[in-house]
Amino acid sequence: MNSMRLAKCFLKNHFLNARISLKTTTYSTCLKPEFDNNVLDIHRTNTTTTLFNDNDERIDEIFFEQYVSHEFRMDKRDAKKIYFLNDDLIRKHYPTNESIIHLCKFLKLFFTAEEIQNNPKPFLMPFQQLYNRTLLLKEIGFRSIQIPMIGLTAEILKLNLSQLRKHLNYPMEQNCFETICKHLEIYGDAKTNLIVHIENIYGNRLDQISIHDIRIYCAACYLSNCLKISFNRAVHLCRRNSRLLNEINLTTLKMNVTLLQNDFNYSHNKIIHDGLFLMTNPENLSLISTKLRPIVGDHLFENLIIMPEILKLNFKQIIKNYQLIKHKCDGQFFSRSIELLSMDTDQLLSTFDAIESNNDIKQLKLKMFGPDFLALNYQKCLDRIKKLKQEEIPLNQVPLSFFIATDLEFKNMLLDLTNDPELRVRFFLETRFGLDYNQIKSRLYVISNVNTEKYSNINANRIIEFLISMNFDKDLIIQFVYLILFDYKLVKNAYFYLCNRMDKSSSSNLKKEMFLQNLVEHLQTTRPATKILQNISFPNLMSM
Repeated sequence: MNSMRLAKCFLKNHFLNARISLKTTTYSTCLKPEFDNNVLDIHRTNTTTTLFNDNDERIDEIFFEQYVSHEFRMDKRDAKKIYFLNDDLIRKHYPTNESIIHLCKFLKLFFTAEEIQNNPKPFLMPFQQLYNRTLLLKEIGFRSIQIPMIGLTAEILKLNLSQLRKHLNYPMEQNCFETICKHLEIYGDAKTNLIVHIENIYGNRLDQISIHDIRIYCAACYLSNCLKISFNRAVHLCRRNSRLLNEINLTTLKMNVTLLQNDFNYSHNKIIHDGLFLMTNPENLSLISTKLRPIVGDHLFENLIIMPEILKLNFKQIIKNYQLIKHKCDGQFFSRSIELLSMDTDQLLSTFDAIESNNDIKQLKLKMFGPDFLALNYQKCLDRIKKLKQEEIPLNQVPLSFFIATDLEFKNMLLDLTNDPELRVRFFLETRFGLDYNQIKSRLYVISNVNTEKYSNINANRIIEFLISMNFDKDLIIQFVYLILFDYKLVKNAYFYLCNRMDKSSSSNLKKEMFLQNLVEHLQTTRPATKILQNISFPNLMSM
Protein backbone atom coordinates (compact mmCIF):
# COMPACT_ATOMS: atom_id res chain seq x y z
CA MET A 1 0.00 0.00 0.00
CA ASN A 2 1.57 3.31 -1.03
CA SER A 3 1.63 6.34 1.24
CA MET A 4 -1.37 7.95 -0.44
CA ARG A 5 -3.57 4.92 0.21
CA LEU A 6 -2.27 4.78 3.75
CA ALA A 7 -3.23 8.41 4.26
CA LYS A 8 -6.73 7.74 2.97
CA CYS A 9 -7.08 4.76 5.25
CA PHE A 10 -5.81 6.83 8.13
CA LEU A 11 -8.24 9.63 7.30
CA LYS A 12 -11.22 7.33 6.81
CA ASN A 13 -11.21 6.51 10.50
CA HIS A 14 -11.16 10.11 11.74
CA PHE A 15 -14.32 9.67 13.81
CA LEU A 16 -13.05 6.69 15.76
CA ASN A 17 -12.23 7.35 19.37
CA ALA A 18 -9.59 4.68 19.29
CA ARG A 19 -7.20 4.50 22.17
CA ILE A 20 -3.67 3.22 22.20
CA SER A 21 -2.87 1.08 25.16
CA LEU A 22 0.75 0.96 26.10
CA LYS A 23 1.22 -2.45 27.67
CA THR A 24 4.24 -1.96 29.84
CA THR A 25 4.92 -1.56 33.49
CA THR A 26 8.51 -0.39 33.50
CA TYR A 27 10.79 1.72 31.40
CA SER A 28 13.39 -0.97 30.94
CA THR A 29 16.10 -0.63 28.39
CA CYS A 30 14.51 -3.38 26.32
CA LEU A 31 11.13 -1.63 26.27
CA LYS A 32 9.02 -2.58 23.27
CA PRO A 33 5.51 -1.04 23.38
CA GLU A 34 2.55 -3.00 22.04
CA PHE A 35 -0.62 -1.40 20.73
CA ASP A 36 -4.12 -2.55 20.00
CA ASN A 37 -5.17 -2.74 16.39
CA ASN A 38 -7.43 0.30 16.28
CA VAL A 39 -6.32 3.20 14.12
CA LEU A 40 -5.84 6.35 16.15
CA ASP A 41 -7.74 9.34 14.89
CA ILE A 42 -5.42 12.04 13.62
CA HIS A 43 -7.48 15.19 13.91
CA ARG A 44 -6.45 17.42 16.77
CA THR A 45 -7.76 20.89 17.49
CA ASN A 46 -4.52 22.51 18.53
CA THR A 47 -1.20 21.68 20.06
CA THR A 48 -1.62 22.74 23.62
CA THR A 49 -4.94 21.03 24.31
CA THR A 50 -5.30 17.63 22.72
CA LEU A 51 -8.30 15.38 23.04
CA PHE A 52 -6.72 12.83 25.31
CA ASN A 53 -8.22 12.07 28.70
CA ASP A 54 -6.95 13.86 31.77
CA ASN A 55 -5.72 10.50 33.02
CA ASP A 56 -3.25 10.15 30.15
CA GLU A 57 0.27 9.99 31.45
CA ARG A 58 2.21 13.22 31.06
CA ILE A 59 5.15 13.09 28.71
CA ASP A 60 8.51 12.51 30.33
CA GLU A 61 12.07 12.21 29.12
CA ILE A 62 12.43 8.49 29.81
CA PHE A 63 9.36 7.52 27.80
CA PHE A 64 10.30 9.86 24.95
CA GLU A 65 13.83 8.46 24.79
CA GLN A 66 12.70 4.82 24.88
CA TYR A 67 9.75 5.09 22.50
CA VAL A 68 11.20 7.41 19.85
CA SER A 69 14.51 5.56 19.70
CA HIS A 70 12.62 2.27 19.24
CA GLU A 71 10.20 3.55 16.59
CA PHE A 72 12.82 5.27 14.45
CA ARG A 73 15.79 3.00 15.17
CA MET A 74 17.69 5.85 16.75
CA ASP A 75 20.50 5.79 19.23
CA LYS A 76 18.94 6.53 22.62
CA ARG A 77 21.44 9.30 23.14
CA ASP A 78 20.16 11.04 20.00
CA ALA A 79 16.55 10.76 21.17
CA LYS A 80 17.58 12.08 24.56
CA LYS A 81 19.34 15.00 22.88
CA ILE A 82 16.18 15.93 20.95
CA TYR A 83 14.19 16.06 24.17
CA PHE A 84 16.91 17.85 26.13
CA LEU A 85 17.30 20.63 23.55
CA ASN A 86 13.58 21.12 22.86
CA ASP A 87 11.71 19.93 25.96
CA ASP A 88 9.63 23.14 26.26
CA LEU A 89 8.22 22.84 22.74
CA ILE A 90 7.76 19.09 22.96
CA ARG A 91 5.85 19.32 26.25
CA LYS A 92 3.76 22.17 24.85
CA HIS A 93 2.74 20.47 21.62
CA TYR A 94 2.73 16.85 22.84
CA PRO A 95 1.92 16.93 26.54
CA THR A 96 1.17 13.23 27.02
CA ASN A 97 2.82 9.91 26.23
CA GLU A 98 -0.16 9.06 24.06
CA SER A 99 0.25 12.21 21.99
CA ILE A 100 3.85 11.17 21.22
CA ILE A 101 2.62 7.70 20.19
CA HIS A 102 0.03 9.32 17.98
CA LEU A 103 2.61 11.61 16.38
CA CYS A 104 5.03 8.77 15.68
CA LYS A 105 2.32 6.64 14.03
CA PHE A 106 1.53 9.55 11.73
CA LEU A 107 5.19 10.24 10.90
CA LYS A 108 5.80 6.61 9.98
CA LEU A 109 3.12 6.86 7.29
CA PHE A 110 5.03 9.53 5.40
CA PHE A 111 8.66 9.63 6.50
CA THR A 112 11.43 7.09 6.82
CA ALA A 113 13.30 6.41 10.04
CA GLU A 114 16.42 7.91 8.47
CA GLU A 115 14.62 11.20 7.79
CA ILE A 116 13.46 11.49 11.39
CA GLN A 117 16.93 10.63 12.64
CA ASN A 118 18.42 13.48 10.64
CA ASN A 119 15.66 16.04 11.16
CA PRO A 120 13.63 16.05 14.40
CA LYS A 121 11.66 19.17 13.41
CA PRO A 122 8.25 17.37 13.40
CA PHE A 123 8.55 16.95 17.17
CA LEU A 124 8.72 20.73 17.51
CA MET A 125 5.65 21.56 15.40
CA PRO A 126 2.00 21.61 16.45
CA PHE A 127 0.47 18.34 15.28
CA GLN A 128 -2.41 19.97 13.44
CA GLN A 129 -0.01 22.14 11.46
CA LEU A 130 2.17 19.13 10.67
CA TYR A 131 -0.84 17.07 9.63
CA ASN A 132 -2.40 19.75 7.42
CA ARG A 133 0.81 20.69 5.65
CA THR A 134 1.78 17.08 5.03
CA LEU A 135 -1.62 16.21 3.55
CA LEU A 136 -1.60 19.47 1.59
CA LEU A 137 1.61 18.42 -0.14
CA LYS A 138 0.14 15.01 -0.91
CA GLU A 139 -2.99 16.64 -2.33
CA ILE A 140 -1.08 18.77 -4.81
CA GLY A 141 0.62 15.71 -6.25
CA PHE A 142 3.82 14.88 -4.38
CA ARG A 143 4.19 11.11 -4.30
CA SER A 144 6.81 11.43 -1.58
CA ILE A 145 7.80 14.30 0.64
CA GLN A 146 10.68 15.19 2.89
CA ILE A 147 10.63 16.98 6.22
CA PRO A 148 12.15 20.30 5.02
CA MET A 149 9.19 20.67 2.65
CA ILE A 150 6.81 20.95 5.62
CA GLY A 151 8.21 24.35 6.51
CA LEU A 152 8.18 25.54 2.91
CA THR A 153 4.55 24.96 1.91
CA ALA A 154 3.86 28.69 1.40
CA GLU A 155 6.83 28.98 -0.99
CA ILE A 156 5.98 25.71 -2.75
CA LEU A 157 2.42 26.88 -3.43
CA LYS A 158 3.75 29.98 -5.18
CA LEU A 159 5.37 27.80 -7.85
CA ASN A 160 3.68 26.31 -10.90
CA LEU A 161 3.99 22.67 -11.94
CA SER A 162 6.86 23.34 -14.35
CA GLN A 163 8.82 25.16 -11.65
CA LEU A 164 8.14 22.42 -9.13
CA ARG A 165 9.56 19.80 -11.45
CA LYS A 166 12.54 21.98 -12.23
CA HIS A 167 13.47 23.12 -8.72
CA LEU A 168 12.20 20.32 -6.49
CA ASN A 169 13.64 16.91 -7.17
CA TYR A 170 10.68 14.99 -5.73
CA PRO A 171 8.41 12.59 -7.63
CA MET A 172 5.11 14.24 -8.56
CA GLU A 173 1.88 13.38 -10.28
CA GLN A 174 1.71 14.43 -13.92
CA ASN A 175 -0.97 17.03 -13.26
CA CYS A 176 -1.47 18.90 -9.96
CA PHE A 177 -4.86 20.09 -11.12
CA GLU A 178 -6.06 16.51 -11.60
CA THR A 179 -5.06 15.44 -8.09
CA ILE A 180 -6.66 18.49 -6.50
CA CYS A 181 -9.91 17.93 -8.42
CA LYS A 182 -9.90 14.29 -7.36
CA HIS A 183 -9.74 15.28 -3.69
CA LEU A 184 -12.56 17.79 -4.14
CA GLU A 185 -14.62 15.43 -6.30
CA ILE A 186 -14.73 17.80 -9.25
CA TYR A 187 -15.38 15.74 -12.38
CA GLY A 188 -16.78 15.89 -15.90
CA ASP A 189 -18.07 19.15 -17.29
CA ALA A 190 -17.42 20.98 -14.03
CA LYS A 191 -13.72 20.16 -14.28
CA THR A 192 -13.55 20.96 -18.00
CA ASN A 193 -15.25 24.32 -17.51
CA LEU A 194 -12.95 25.08 -14.59
CA ILE A 195 -9.86 24.45 -16.72
CA VAL A 196 -11.14 26.80 -19.42
CA HIS A 197 -12.01 29.48 -16.86
CA ILE A 198 -8.62 29.38 -15.10
CA GLU A 199 -6.62 29.41 -18.34
CA ASN A 200 -8.70 32.30 -19.69
CA ILE A 201 -8.25 34.30 -16.48
CA TYR A 202 -4.47 33.90 -16.50
CA GLY A 203 -3.95 33.63 -20.24
CA ASN A 204 -1.72 30.63 -19.74
CA ARG A 205 -1.67 26.84 -19.54
CA LEU A 206 -2.40 25.18 -16.21
CA ASP A 207 1.20 24.04 -15.75
CA GLN A 208 2.28 27.70 -15.92
CA ILE A 209 -0.14 28.86 -13.21
CA SER A 210 0.87 28.77 -9.55
CA ILE A 211 -0.47 25.95 -7.39
CA HIS A 212 -1.71 28.64 -4.98
CA ASP A 213 -4.04 30.08 -7.64
CA ILE A 214 -5.17 26.67 -8.87
CA ARG A 215 -6.13 25.68 -5.31
CA ILE A 216 -8.11 28.89 -4.91
CA TYR A 217 -10.20 28.23 -8.02
CA CYS A 218 -10.66 24.54 -7.24
CA ALA A 219 -11.74 25.29 -3.67
CA ALA A 220 -14.07 28.00 -4.99
CA CYS A 221 -15.63 25.53 -7.42
CA TYR A 222 -16.25 23.07 -4.58
CA LEU A 223 -17.72 25.75 -2.27
CA SER A 224 -19.89 27.11 -5.07
CA ASN A 225 -21.40 23.67 -5.67
CA CYS A 226 -21.97 22.57 -2.08
CA LEU A 227 -22.95 25.94 -0.58
CA LYS A 228 -25.05 26.99 -3.57
CA ILE A 229 -23.34 30.35 -3.98
CA SER A 230 -22.05 32.02 -7.13
CA PHE A 231 -18.65 30.98 -8.38
CA ASN A 232 -17.40 34.59 -8.35
CA ARG A 233 -18.44 34.98 -4.74
CA ALA A 234 -16.66 31.75 -3.85
CA VAL A 235 -13.49 32.92 -5.62
CA HIS A 236 -13.58 36.22 -3.73
CA LEU A 237 -14.07 34.29 -0.48
CA CYS A 238 -11.09 32.03 -1.13
CA ARG A 239 -8.86 34.89 -2.19
CA ARG A 240 -9.76 36.87 0.91
CA ASN A 241 -8.87 33.87 3.08
CA SER A 242 -5.96 32.61 0.99
CA ARG A 243 -3.50 32.65 3.90
CA LEU A 244 -5.72 30.31 5.91
CA LEU A 245 -6.50 28.23 2.85
CA ASN A 246 -2.77 27.65 2.41
CA GLU A 247 -2.59 26.20 5.93
CA ILE A 248 -5.18 23.43 5.59
CA ASN A 249 -5.59 20.46 3.32
CA LEU A 250 -8.65 20.26 1.10
CA THR A 251 -10.00 17.11 2.74
CA THR A 252 -10.24 19.06 5.99
CA LEU A 253 -12.13 21.82 4.16
CA LYS A 254 -14.60 19.26 2.79
CA MET A 255 -15.16 17.67 6.17
CA ASN A 256 -15.76 21.07 7.78
CA VAL A 257 -18.44 21.96 5.27
CA THR A 258 -20.12 18.55 5.52
CA LEU A 259 -20.27 18.63 9.32
CA LEU A 260 -21.46 22.24 9.50
CA GLN A 261 -24.25 21.56 7.02
CA ASN A 262 -25.38 18.15 8.23
CA ASP A 263 -24.68 18.13 11.97
CA PHE A 264 -25.20 21.80 12.84
CA ASN A 265 -27.61 22.89 10.12
CA TYR A 266 -25.55 25.99 9.41
CA SER A 267 -26.61 28.09 6.45
CA HIS A 268 -24.12 28.87 3.71
CA ASN A 269 -24.02 32.49 4.84
CA LYS A 270 -23.07 31.50 8.37
CA ILE A 271 -20.41 29.09 7.14
CA ILE A 272 -18.96 31.78 4.90
CA HIS A 273 -19.26 34.76 7.23
CA ASP A 274 -17.35 33.21 10.12
CA GLY A 275 -14.80 31.35 8.01
CA LEU A 276 -15.79 28.08 9.65
CA PHE A 277 -14.93 26.04 6.57
CA LEU A 278 -11.26 26.89 7.23
CA MET A 279 -11.07 25.40 10.72
CA THR A 280 -8.10 23.07 11.06
CA ASN A 281 -9.74 20.20 12.95
CA PRO A 282 -13.08 18.80 11.76
CA GLU A 283 -13.01 15.97 14.31
CA ASN A 284 -13.46 18.60 16.99
CA LEU A 285 -16.75 19.51 15.31
CA SER A 286 -17.75 15.86 15.37
CA LEU A 287 -17.06 15.60 19.09
CA ILE A 288 -19.09 18.74 19.81
CA SER A 289 -21.93 17.36 17.72
CA THR A 290 -22.02 13.87 19.26
CA LYS A 291 -20.60 14.18 22.78
CA LEU A 292 -21.55 17.63 24.10
CA ARG A 293 -25.34 17.32 24.41
CA PRO A 294 -25.37 14.55 27.07
CA ILE A 295 -22.97 16.56 29.21
CA VAL A 296 -24.53 20.04 29.11
CA GLY A 297 -28.18 19.18 28.46
CA ASP A 298 -30.48 19.91 25.54
CA HIS A 299 -31.23 23.58 26.25
CA LEU A 300 -27.65 24.71 26.73
CA PHE A 301 -26.45 22.56 23.84
CA GLU A 302 -28.86 24.28 21.45
CA ASN A 303 -27.69 27.68 22.69
CA LEU A 304 -24.05 26.73 22.30
CA ILE A 305 -23.98 25.25 18.82
CA ILE A 306 -25.56 28.31 17.22
CA MET A 307 -22.46 30.27 18.24
CA PRO A 308 -19.61 29.95 15.71
CA GLU A 309 -17.06 30.98 18.33
CA ILE A 310 -17.99 27.91 20.39
CA LEU A 311 -17.45 25.58 17.43
CA LYS A 312 -13.91 26.92 17.12
CA LEU A 313 -13.08 25.87 20.69
CA ASN A 314 -11.38 22.67 21.65
CA PHE A 315 -13.94 20.11 22.84
CA LYS A 316 -11.91 19.20 25.89
CA GLN A 317 -11.58 22.87 26.85
CA ILE A 318 -15.35 23.34 26.62
CA ILE A 319 -15.97 20.40 28.96
CA LYS A 320 -13.30 21.38 31.48
CA ASN A 321 -14.48 24.99 31.62
CA TYR A 322 -18.12 23.96 31.84
CA GLN A 323 -17.42 21.67 34.80
CA LEU A 324 -15.24 24.28 36.50
CA ILE A 325 -17.90 26.99 36.17
CA LYS A 326 -20.62 24.70 37.54
CA HIS A 327 -18.39 23.78 40.47
CA LYS A 328 -17.71 27.43 41.31
CA CYS A 329 -21.36 28.43 40.86
CA ASP A 330 -22.91 25.80 43.15
CA GLY A 331 -23.91 23.50 40.32
CA GLN A 332 -25.49 26.24 38.21
CA PHE A 333 -24.55 27.30 34.69
CA PHE A 334 -26.17 30.50 33.47
CA SER A 335 -26.33 31.69 29.88
CA ARG A 336 -23.97 34.58 30.65
CA SER A 337 -21.30 32.01 31.55
CA ILE A 338 -21.04 30.88 27.93
CA GLU A 339 -18.44 33.59 27.34
CA LEU A 340 -16.21 31.96 29.95
CA LEU A 341 -15.99 28.74 27.94
CA SER A 342 -13.53 30.36 25.55
CA MET A 343 -11.07 31.28 28.31
CA ASP A 344 -7.94 29.25 28.86
CA THR A 345 -8.81 26.77 31.62
CA ASP A 346 -5.81 27.61 33.77
CA GLN A 347 -6.52 31.31 33.41
CA LEU A 348 -10.17 30.77 34.33
CA LEU A 349 -9.24 28.80 37.44
CA SER A 350 -6.71 31.47 38.39
CA THR A 351 -9.40 34.15 37.99
CA PHE A 352 -11.83 32.29 40.24
CA ASP A 353 -9.10 31.85 42.87
CA ALA A 354 -8.21 35.55 42.68
CA ILE A 355 -11.86 36.51 43.17
CA GLU A 356 -12.16 34.34 46.26
CA SER A 357 -9.05 35.84 47.86
CA ASN A 358 -9.63 39.49 46.93
CA ASN A 359 -10.40 41.47 50.10
CA ASP A 360 -11.79 44.46 48.19
CA ILE A 361 -14.36 42.24 46.50
CA LYS A 362 -15.29 40.82 49.90
CA GLN A 363 -15.64 44.30 51.42
CA LEU A 364 -17.81 45.45 48.53
CA LYS A 365 -19.92 42.28 48.83
CA LEU A 366 -19.64 41.82 45.06
CA LYS A 367 -19.94 38.05 45.41
CA MET A 368 -23.69 38.48 45.47
CA PHE A 369 -23.46 38.94 41.69
CA GLY A 370 -22.09 35.40 41.35
CA PRO A 371 -18.59 34.05 40.63
CA ASP A 372 -19.32 33.77 36.91
CA PHE A 373 -20.30 37.46 36.65
CA LEU A 374 -17.14 38.46 38.51
CA ALA A 375 -14.98 36.21 36.34
CA LEU A 376 -16.44 37.82 33.22
CA ASN A 377 -15.89 41.32 34.61
CA TYR A 378 -12.90 40.74 36.87
CA GLN A 379 -10.51 43.19 35.25
CA LYS A 380 -13.24 45.80 34.93
CA CYS A 381 -14.02 45.44 38.64
CA LEU A 382 -10.33 45.82 39.52
CA ASP A 383 -10.04 48.94 37.35
CA ARG A 384 -13.08 50.52 38.99
CA ILE A 385 -11.88 49.66 42.49
CA LYS A 386 -8.55 51.30 41.61
CA LYS A 387 -10.29 54.49 40.45
CA LEU A 388 -12.40 54.60 43.61
CA LYS A 389 -9.29 54.26 45.75
CA GLN A 390 -7.53 56.98 43.79
CA GLU A 391 -10.40 59.28 44.69
CA GLU A 392 -10.11 58.11 48.32
CA ILE A 393 -13.69 56.93 48.36
CA PRO A 394 -14.33 54.35 51.11
CA LEU A 395 -15.31 51.08 49.46
CA ASN A 396 -18.00 50.44 52.05
CA GLN A 397 -19.74 53.60 50.82
CA VAL A 398 -19.83 52.54 47.18
CA PRO A 399 -23.20 51.31 45.85
CA LEU A 400 -23.13 47.93 44.09
CA SER A 401 -24.63 49.64 41.05
CA PHE A 402 -21.16 51.05 40.34
CA PHE A 403 -20.09 47.58 39.20
CA ILE A 404 -22.97 46.76 36.88
CA ALA A 405 -23.05 50.18 35.21
CA THR A 406 -21.65 50.80 31.75
CA ASP A 407 -18.33 52.59 31.47
CA LEU A 408 -20.05 55.88 30.70
CA GLU A 409 -22.51 55.45 33.56
CA PHE A 410 -19.67 54.62 35.94
CA LYS A 411 -17.74 57.71 34.85
CA ASN A 412 -20.76 59.94 35.49
CA MET A 413 -21.52 58.29 38.84
CA LEU A 414 -17.92 58.77 39.93
CA LEU A 415 -18.04 62.43 38.91
CA ASP A 416 -21.21 62.89 40.94
CA LEU A 417 -19.38 61.61 44.00
CA THR A 418 -16.17 63.55 43.54
CA ASN A 419 -17.89 66.82 42.61
CA ASP A 420 -20.03 66.90 45.74
CA PRO A 421 -18.00 68.87 48.35
CA GLU A 422 -19.82 67.41 51.31
CA LEU A 423 -19.30 63.88 50.04
CA ARG A 424 -15.62 64.54 49.41
CA VAL A 425 -15.15 65.75 52.97
CA ARG A 426 -17.23 62.85 54.25
CA PHE A 427 -15.17 60.26 52.39
CA PHE A 428 -11.94 61.85 53.53
CA LEU A 429 -12.95 61.75 57.18
CA GLU A 430 -14.15 58.17 56.99
CA THR A 431 -11.07 57.02 55.08
CA ARG A 432 -8.53 58.94 57.15
CA PHE A 433 -10.00 58.61 60.64
CA GLY A 434 -12.64 55.91 60.31
CA LEU A 435 -15.18 58.46 61.54
CA ASP A 436 -18.91 58.18 61.11
CA TYR A 437 -19.58 61.34 59.18
CA ASN A 438 -23.12 61.66 60.50
CA GLN A 439 -21.84 61.85 64.07
CA ILE A 440 -19.42 64.70 63.42
CA LYS A 441 -21.07 66.59 60.63
CA SER A 442 -22.37 69.12 63.17
CA ARG A 443 -18.80 70.37 63.34
CA LEU A 444 -18.90 71.30 59.69
CA TYR A 445 -21.23 73.93 58.37
CA VAL A 446 -23.38 73.21 55.35
CA ILE A 447 -21.12 73.67 52.38
CA SER A 448 -22.85 74.99 49.31
CA ASN A 449 -22.48 77.40 46.43
CA VAL A 450 -18.74 77.14 46.42
CA ASN A 451 -16.06 76.14 43.97
CA THR A 452 -15.68 72.46 44.72
CA GLU A 453 -12.19 72.40 43.27
CA LYS A 454 -11.05 74.39 46.29
CA TYR A 455 -11.39 71.31 48.48
CA SER A 456 -8.62 68.81 47.90
CA ASN A 457 -7.87 65.54 49.62
CA ILE A 458 -4.20 66.21 49.02
CA ASN A 459 -4.46 69.57 50.76
CA ALA A 460 -6.44 68.01 53.62
CA ASN A 461 -3.91 65.20 54.06
CA ARG A 462 -1.01 67.66 54.15
CA ILE A 463 -2.72 69.65 56.91
CA ILE A 464 -3.40 66.52 58.97
CA GLU A 465 0.17 65.29 58.55
CA PHE A 466 1.47 68.72 59.54
CA LEU A 467 -0.63 68.79 62.73
CA ILE A 468 0.52 65.28 63.61
CA SER A 469 4.14 66.31 63.10
CA MET A 470 3.52 69.22 65.49
CA ASN A 471 2.44 66.70 68.16
CA PHE A 472 -1.30 67.38 68.14
CA ASP A 473 -3.12 64.20 69.10
CA LYS A 474 -5.87 62.57 67.08
CA ASP A 475 -8.75 63.70 69.31
CA LEU A 476 -7.66 67.31 69.11
CA ILE A 477 -7.24 67.13 65.35
CA ILE A 478 -10.74 65.66 65.04
CA GLN A 479 -12.09 68.46 67.26
CA PHE A 480 -10.69 71.02 64.82
CA VAL A 481 -11.16 68.88 61.74
CA TYR A 482 -12.61 71.81 59.78
CA LEU A 483 -9.01 73.04 59.40
CA ILE A 484 -8.84 70.78 56.36
CA LEU A 485 -10.97 73.37 54.58
CA PHE A 486 -8.14 75.92 54.70
CA ASP A 487 -5.14 76.09 52.44
CA TYR A 488 -2.17 74.10 53.73
CA LYS A 489 0.39 76.86 53.19
CA LEU A 490 -1.71 79.40 55.06
CA VAL A 491 -2.25 76.97 57.93
CA LYS A 492 1.46 76.30 58.14
CA ASN A 493 2.41 79.99 57.97
CA ALA A 494 -0.23 80.94 60.53
CA TYR A 495 0.98 78.20 62.85
CA PHE A 496 4.56 79.44 62.89
CA TYR A 497 3.41 83.05 63.12
CA LEU A 498 1.46 82.24 66.30
CA CYS A 499 4.29 80.10 67.66
CA ASN A 500 6.60 83.08 67.58
CA ARG A 501 4.12 85.04 69.73
CA MET A 502 3.44 82.31 72.29
CA ASP A 503 5.13 81.01 75.38
CA LYS A 504 7.45 78.25 74.13
CA SER A 505 6.80 76.19 77.26
CA SER A 506 3.10 75.74 76.50
CA SER A 507 2.48 72.05 76.02
CA SER A 508 -0.72 70.99 77.75
CA ASN A 509 -3.69 69.83 75.72
CA LEU A 510 -5.70 72.74 77.06
CA LYS A 511 -3.16 75.20 75.79
CA LYS A 512 -2.92 73.29 72.51
CA GLU A 513 -6.68 73.54 72.15
CA MET A 514 -6.51 77.29 72.77
CA PHE A 515 -3.70 77.49 70.25
CA LEU A 516 -5.81 75.83 67.56
CA GLN A 517 -8.71 78.16 68.38
CA ASN A 518 -6.37 81.09 67.90
CA LEU A 519 -5.11 79.52 64.71
CA VAL A 520 -8.63 79.30 63.30
CA GLU A 521 -9.39 82.85 64.37
CA HIS A 522 -6.21 84.11 62.78
CA LEU A 523 -6.96 82.30 59.53
CA GLN A 524 -10.52 83.58 59.45
CA THR A 525 -9.70 87.20 60.26
CA THR A 526 -6.75 87.50 57.90
CA ARG A 527 -7.46 85.88 54.56
CA PRO A 528 -9.53 82.68 54.20
CA ALA A 529 -7.68 79.91 52.45
CA THR A 530 -10.66 78.85 50.40
CA LYS A 531 -14.05 80.14 49.40
CA ILE A 532 -15.58 77.26 51.30
CA LEU A 533 -15.24 79.06 54.63
CA GLN A 534 -16.37 82.47 53.53
CA ASN A 535 -19.90 81.63 54.60
CA ILE A 536 -18.83 80.07 57.90
CA SER A 537 -18.48 82.49 60.78
CA PHE A 538 -15.80 82.10 63.43
CA PRO A 539 -18.30 82.18 66.35
CA ASN A 540 -20.22 79.33 64.76
CA LEU A 541 -17.04 77.32 64.41
CA MET A 542 -16.12 77.89 68.03
CA SER A 543 -19.56 76.89 69.24
CA MET A 544 -19.54 73.50 67.53
